[in-house]
Amino acid sequence: MFGLYSIRPVFLRLAVLGVALTVAPIASSDVGQRFTKLTTLAHDVESARGPLSYAALRKVWREWDQGDPAEVEEILHAVAGDAAEPAPVRAYAALLEAYARRRSGDLDGARARVAKLGYVSQWLVVGPFDNEGKSGLDRAFGPEDQSEPATLTRAY
Repeated sequence: MFGLYSIRPVFLRLAVLGVALTVAPIASSDVGQRFTKLTTLAHDVESARGPLSYAALRKVWREWDQGDPAEVEEILHAVAGDAAEPAPVRAYAALLEAYARRRSGDLDGARARVAKLGYVSQWLVVGPFDNEGKSGLDRAFGPEDQSEPATLTRAY
């Protein structure tokens, strides 16, 4: 699912960390376990299909507080930029990446990423309309009949 070039930096970085862990004596095996867990989670995201892709991304996101947030963000960035992934999965990974920016204190970067995704941020609500006798859904009201945008000064 990952493009050859988009996931390679993540696995390369994790592989370098793995070599460093095996060569350098470390008092705690916690770092090695996090490396193994992130590698496994990155592989799970790569192999997941359908709704399981979202679950795999959530598992990666949960590692934010446990290990190096930069590695988590790197995996999310790789998924968000992978053209082989379905568009909804890429959008969800990009949204989690925006959340990562927000958690890092980069509010402007987070806002820019969410805006780039195209989520609706402004809307108007017109109503309420009469639904006497439960017939309101069968009738077209003013805003539905117009071809131009609804205006704030007009009564419907």
